[in-house]
This record gives sequence, C-alpha cells and structure tokens, in this order.
Amino acid sequence: MLETFASEPFVRWLDGVVQDEVTETRWLNLLSQLEYVGCRKILKSIPYERVNASVLQHIQEEALHAHLLKQLVLKRGGKDAWEDPSWSESGWEYIQSVDRQICEGLSPVMYYPLVSWVIEQRVMWLYPWYLEKTSDPAIKRVLTTILAQEKRHADQFAEHGFNSENQLEAVRIEERAWNKLIVKLSAGDDLFETPYDGYSATH
Repeated sequence: MLETFASEPFVRWLDGVVQDEVTETRWLNLLSQLEYVGCRKILKSIPYERVNASVLQHIQEEALHAHLLKQLVLKRGGKDAWEDPSWSESGWEYIQSVDRQICEGLSPVMYYPLVSWVIEQRVMWLYPWYLEKTSDPAIKRVLTTILAQEKRHADQFAEHGFNSENQLEAVRIEERAWNKLIVKLSAGDDLFETPYDGYSATH
C-alpha cells in the first residue's frame, strides 16, 4: 500500500469535508466520477481479444462502485450528472495524467495492470481513512462494500510481478497527480488554513 502524505493540512481539509454536508456530497460525487472513469479506462485499454471473465468482473464492479456512490449523492440532494466543473475537471485530469505517464514506453499488456494496481493502492489508502472520518452510516456501508472488492482487485494485480523500477515510477507518478488533484480541490477553500503543497514518503 502507498505510504503517502497524511499531512496535517490534508487531514484538516478532509475533517472539514466530512463536517459539511454540501462539501461531502461534492466529494462523494467526485469519488463516483473517479470510479466511473476507472471503469471507462478499462473498456478503452483492453483489446477485444483480451477481454476475459476477470476483466468483465473488474468492469462490472468498478461500475457498481460508481453507481453506489452516485446513489449516496442523490439521497443527499446532489445532482444526477457530474456538473461540478472545477472538481469534475480536476478528477479527469488526475486519472488521465496517471494513465498517460505510466503508459509511455509500456506495452498494452503491461500498462492496464500497472495503472490498475497503482490506482487500487490509492483506493486502499484513501477509503479506509474516509470510512473512519465520516459519520454517515450509509456512506460507511457503501465504503465497506467497495473496499471488500477493491482489496481483491489489488491482490489480483499485485500478482502480475511488475518490474520494481516500473512499479516505483508508477507510485511516483500517481502521487504527483494526487497532490495536484488535492491542490485544485482545495484552491480557494477555507477548509485549508494554509496552502496544501503535498507530501510523499517516497519523494
């Protein structure tokens, strides 16, 4: 699992997010979008002839995660579509940045599992933390369901036996992209008392 930046500014920001219903609904909507984008990336990156039962299950479960999170958004009065321009755009940029940089120089056979592995590492770091922070029982139930499946995904991709150099570089790429995402989410947000500049144990 990624040993990443549980820095005080970010901790305070997430504490603020879960204490404000509107902001937490935006956060849930972003997580739903990221799960959907992950599903979409699988569909676009796997050639037809390489789609097997395992790939189909991964697609199904990522779509389910997006749906479960979107249902929470709707129950909290959020919008059905992803119509939060600043956060939505930042979410797309995060995934695309990770995907594009990791794919450079790698064959399609390798970049799908490597991108999936590093994103699953992020999920396995973030969701347990969010599960502990939120006070909403419905969110806790959904996160618990998602985590059970994401752990299996992470274990499956860990079995690919990646080159350690590629694996470390993937972690660095993801961490840089995640830092940029959080900077953009927190821009102009008084939940941050000081500007967030990120921290990574691997940098």
